[in-house]
Amino acid sequence: MTRVLLVIALLLIAVSVSYAEEPDASLMITGAWARPAVVETRVSAVYLTIENAGDAPRQLIGAASRIAGEVQIHESRMADGVMQMRQLEGLEIAPGEAVALEPGGYHLMLLDLQADLVVGEAISLDLIFEAAEGDEPLTITIGVPVLDEAPPASPIVVLDAWARPTAILSEPEATPEASMHGHDMNHEMQDMIVTSDVTAVYMRLLNRGESDDRLVAARADVAGMVEIHESRMEAGVMQMRPVEAINVRVNDVAVLEPGGLHIMFMAMQRGLVAGDAIVVTLIFESGLELPVAVPVRDNLSGR
Repeated sequence: MTRVLLVIALLLIAVSVSYAEEPDASLMITGAWARPAVVETRVSAVYLTIENAGDAPRQLIGAASRIAGEVQIHESRMADGVMQMRQLEGLEIAPGEAVALEPGGYHLMLLDLQADLVVGEAISLDLIFEAAEGDEPLTITIGVPVLDEAPPASPIVVLDAWARPTAILSEPEATPEASMHGHDMNHEMQDMIVTSDVTAVYMRLLNRGESDDRLVAARADVAGMVEIHESRMEAGVMQMRPVEAINVRVNDVAVLEPGGLHIMFMAMQRGLVAGDAIVVTLIFESGLELPVAVPVRDNLSGR
């Protein structure tokens, strides 16, 4: 218990000093899912919807994932009664519009698969958008669940979810007693050195429903204990306490972020390496249980 408290304290220190730039709220990625596949097939597909709430067009120019040797933007269409597929250099999303990547249309092709894609698991995916003049290209990292079909619509939309890593991958010659074997499908044959027993999950919750709701709990296979917490400065010291629930009001956004509200994972069952993705089920007062694919990364730099 003393070690867990020490790790939580260290995490609080990291939270207080590691803020990154705010995410670009003009782009919203929703409804992501990937088709299951075995590595021998070499390919799979990812579908999602990109919404542009800004006042300028945005262009998706690429994507990348550790699970695939290459990710390409594709379009399927009927030509002379035959379904054909072609690669696209980019995909434009007009201001105030949404573009759906879905079966039979636009989609992302995962080529040269590195591991099986199993229903119930998740992958991390980087979406790369063309830079505005004078800026660097924008990379948005999302979690993608592996599903047999598109996820059902939900009144609560989860945006910008991410979790802190709790481990690093080691070289093959690392000392055995200093490491444990990784279980994640992206690095099954590598060892990982666990650096923390706890982590935190952050996100934004947008309520597009007709009624207010409250996030009251969460669960995940990777953690033995999951609680909703709040960090706050008191007398110059960052402190953390459990909270009963987080309000998610209609047409409003509840923000879970470093230094504020967050979901705390304790008694970790395995290490989480940057580039992984996990499935977290959010439980709401209304009875809604919402599975969310959460990418693991060091900070908000993936947005």
